[in-house]
Amino acid sequence: MATHCISLGYSTSVQPGALSRPSTDEWSAFLAVIEHQSFTRAARALGVQKAAVSKRVASLEAQVGVALFARSTRAVVVTDAGRALASHASQAMAALDRAVDEARSSHQRPSGRVRVTAPVVFGDELIAPLVAPFLAKHPEVDVELLLIDRRVDLVREGVDIAVRAAPMDDSALVVRKLGPAEAALVASPKYLSRAPAPLKVSDLAAHSLCVFSPVETRSARLSVRGPRGLVVIDRAPRLVCTSQIALRQCLLDGAGIGLLPWYLCRQSLARGALVELLTQHRAPAATLQLLTATKKPTSAVRAFVAMLIEAYRDERPWVRARD
Repeated sequence: MATHCISLGYSTSVQPGALSRPSTDEWSAFLAVIEHQSFTRAARALGVQKAAVSKRVASLEAQVGVALFARSTRAVVVTDAGRALASHASQAMAALDRAVDEARSSHQRPSGRVRVTAPVVFGDELIAPLVAPFLAKHPEVDVELLLIDRRVDLVREGVDIAVRAAPMDDSALVVRKLGPAEAALVASPKYLSRAPAPLKVSDLAAHSLCVFSPVETRSARLSVRGPRGLVVIDRAPRLVCTSQIALRQCLLDGAGIGLLPWYLCRQSLARGALVELLTQHRAPAATLQLLTATKKPTSAVRAFVAMLIEAYRDERPWVRARD
């Protein structure tokens, strides 16, 4: 005699002793209906016909022997039994996905060449220290580290990974936001001993200003963003540096006031070698981004991206700590 499970306005018949374990397609359909609260939207998300989703859910209900949804013409409502099952099913599916990923990676040792570009100082300070351990861990991967302050066209120049603070409008790139690229307006105690600290942004015009510019230019100006927006100090700087490392050294030596990336000045601030000024006025807003040139990266690119994300998962030195 057949066993029947009535669900969603139709019945499914299964012979006793013929029940099998639900397939991953059936679990996926069940969880998709819960997530989207609609068979139609679930089908669209899964890329299948609505009838296929209904059939998979009905098969799952037949195998577990309970109704998982109550459906009217206006809504799909998960039953208590369905809700309880979904809690376990979502965990099981996540564990299965992790197991599949681990199995794949165990047979795909990263290999090949990965070309990485970043601003010079960021690369010197935050990427270069990670490269030797990465190479030791992945002996079949070679790395080209291109530290350049100009904007690089990843596709045209054959670069796999870029770290940039500049906005990107290329839809072919995969973008991961790393957080705000923060900076501080700083000077040394030595400089401030002979020049009164500015109390408002307009006071900067009376100071010795030091500016970073990636290219040599006589038109460089100090720009800061404050509560009222962007302010450009209309005074030629005493010092223009194409190197932020050199700029930091000059500021430490008392050359004047300048903007430094947070990761480049935070330690000097902590030990009192530099002093932060006008704390409401910082560098023009920018978001640090990790860019890759394709949605299907090589194993070497995936490994390098994973290394960067893991290295700065808990602490992002380009973002100031919040009290």
